[in-house]
Amino acid sequence: MKPPSPLWQRSLLFRTVASIIAMTLLVGGLLVAGLSVLVKQKAEADAYRQLGELIDTVESTVRIACFVKDEQLAAEVARGLMRTREISAVRISDELQPLTYQERSPEPGRKMPLTVAPLEREVHSPFDERERVGSITLYPNKALIEERIVTSTLYIASQFGLLIAAVAAALTLTVYRLVMRPIARLSHGLHALDAESGAHLQPPRSHEHNLLGTLTADINALTARLVASLHDEQSLRRQREIDERKYRGIFENAESGIFVADGRCRMSSYNRSLARLAGLPPAAEQAAALALTDLPWAAPEHLPALIGRCLQDNLTVGDDFELMHPETGWCWLNITLTPVGPDLVQGIVSDVTERREAEIRARRLAITDPLTGLPNRSGFEQALLQQLKNQPEQEFTLLLLDLDGFRQINDALGFAVGDQVLVGMAARCLAALKPGDQVARLGGDDFAICLPGVSSSISAGKLAQRLKGQIAEPIRVADREHGLHASIGIARYPADGNTLPDLLRHAELALASAQSSGGNAWRLFEPSMAKAVEQRQQLASDLREAASRGELRLHYQPIVDLASHRVSSAECLLRWQHPTLGMIPPDRFIPLAEETGLIDEIGLWCLQTACQQLSKWDAGGLGLNLTVNVSARQIPTGLAPEAVLALLARHQLAPHRIGLEITESTLIGDRSAVETWIDTLRAAGCRIYLDDFGTGYSSLSYLKSLQLDTLKIDKAFVRDLDEASHDRVMVEAVTMMADSLQLSVVAEGIETPEQLAVLRQMGCRYGQGYLFSRPVPAEQLPEALVRINTHALAATI
Repeated sequence: MKPPSPLWQRSLLFRTVASIIAMTLLVGGLLVAGLSVLVKQKAEADAYRQLGELIDTVESTVRIACFVKDEQLAAEVARGLMRTREISAVRISDELQPLTYQERSPEPGRKMPLTVAPLEREVHSPFDERERVGSITLYPNKALIEERIVTSTLYIASQFGLLIAAVAAALTLTVYRLVMRPIARLSHGLHALDAESGAHLQPPRSHEHNLLGTLTADINALTARLVASLHDEQSLRRQREIDERKYRGIFENAESGIFVADGRCRMSSYNRSLARLAGLPPAAEQAAALALTDLPWAAPEHLPALIGRCLQDNLTVGDDFELMHPETGWCWLNITLTPVGPDLVQGIVSDVTERREAEIRARRLAITDPLTGLPNRSGFEQALLQQLKNQPEQEFTLLLLDLDGFRQINDALGFAVGDQVLVGMAARCLAALKPGDQVARLGGDDFAICLPGVSSSISAGKLAQRLKGQIAEPIRVADREHGLHASIGIARYPADGNTLPDLLRHAELALASAQSSGGNAWRLFEPSMAKAVEQRQQLASDLREAASRGELRLHYQPIVDLASHRVSSAECLLRWQHPTLGMIPPDRFIPLAEETGLIDEIGLWCLQTACQQLSKWDAGGLGLNLTVNVSARQIPTGLAPEAVLALLARHQLAPHRIGLEITESTLIGDRSAVETWIDTLRAAGCRIYLDDFGTGYSSLSYLKSLQLDTLKIDKAFVRDLDEASHDRVMVEAVTMMADSLQLSVVAEGIETPEQLAVLRQMGCRYGQGYLFSRPVPAEQLPEALVRINTHALAATI
């Protein structure tokens, strides 16, 4: 038991009287202090005068110390000043920081004054009185000053002591009568008060309207609030009991399963819904705590980890678990755990079987081709990756199959018929395989086949040949029979690659080789295929730098007027002088430029170079027109009409000086864009040539709708003109047709005088070929023109 406090602490009268005496002493002390001010002022004035004299004595030395920032010199000056008793502390500072500070220790038995009024003086440079370099501060020794005034102060204090004692006695009596006795009465009434009965505390007599009356009213209000709080607490307790009964009803009747378990997965309670979802006995029949891990989960070891994470992190967590229900079989339950105590969690359980099955169906659809029901590319690659992971030692063969001519079926009969063909071909692939083999549709008309356990090239080739034969059999769709062929590429694991990307890449290379040979064939991967692709990539990389390194050149082949046997113009032909591979023919690098998108840059370079050369020949008096080949990939934006006309204007060339040769493949693109491109250039004065006429897709309707100037008959039709052949009939028909359409005709590939004679007889106006001149560099063309324009060749004909 705690001992009672001393009487002097419990007595309010004693503490009040002590406070009165203390306040009286304080006031008296202030009066005494006020009377001693005059004495102190004189003593302090004398002390400050002496400090000023000391500063004057050391000022020159302090100037030097502050000017040079010499802390040692400043310290020596401070020590010298501290020998004088009138000084208690010295501070010498430059403009940035103190150089020294020294303070006198208090004398034994004497306390140093707390308040010090320092004497501070600015210090100026010894060389310039206007430049401030620091300051010196002296703190006077108040102890000496106080010694001089202590006697006077004690005398004054003794006079006030008697007065203070008399005043304290009078105040004590007054406080007891007016304060202490009424408070004692008020305390006695408070102890006897019964607040719950509505009784109120009465204020002391004659104190109804002062602070004691106000205090009495506050006590009455406080007791009323306390009584109201007690009543509220009782109401809340009753409401809590009602809420607990409601929660129990919700707990028992909720559709979701609810349970409470500890950190060791033991359930202390669960509701009827959980018993239904998990196949448990009713909660009322529990003989002892049931552990969650005792239920037939597919992976019960995950439950303790989930509960541990919930309790450790104090977070709500959840996951899906698969459970074998004793009546309905396997189902999925979602368990959401919330911490409700130091070692307790509350779980909410709901049936998510439909959602999980929908997710499984969605994942299956993500890896399945919806048209054929076969695995798609993603599913096929996942299966192969899983096989490589689980059975890395098992050999297998990968086949990539592409249907030749399938695009024509789509274009001619529509996608619906094409889809039926694909379904039929998928069925044929499945029929040709044995159990365990895998087939997938990668997209479009591309299929992939995996043959586990097959590593022999002979076995793979036999299967490829059998597949090719089955696919070649006519398939009947929409009351019509359709014939297709297949190109197949084959790669083997691990002989042709030990990773899936390598195998797919090598099978694609083999497929590309089969397609490049005309299709309807199968090819085994060979390392030379990869090497060829690498060389092609290297060639494409070199082609990007060819123009800037000056490796591209233009050669020029004359176009001759067959009637006058004089050169009318020349065709610009691009050549690539590779630094290590030598002269690369255009048919090797032009398709590469079109595939890589470099054709725009190269085509613009050709036109610019042709314009520059034409300007040079004009300056040398060689009047000649040129034609430049334009790729279909350059139309309409790669070589826009604005760019063509800008180049011609820059080199001060009339538009008709440059002819632009387009191929028939240009006509199968965006007809509207091509016609706009042609019309814009022809309106500006440029000439448009249709090159290689007869080898592509041109028709009479194209010739009638397009505004062309000249047709160029391909050399394949000129080669056999000297014999009675269909080519001769075709060339004669084209010449007559062009004449009716007011088009000029240029025959390409003239190599013999006999061919020249036949073309003249047909009325063909222009020709070019080795008979006149091979394509030559710009510097050799003038010589070729002179030779052609002479009658030497005419004499031999």
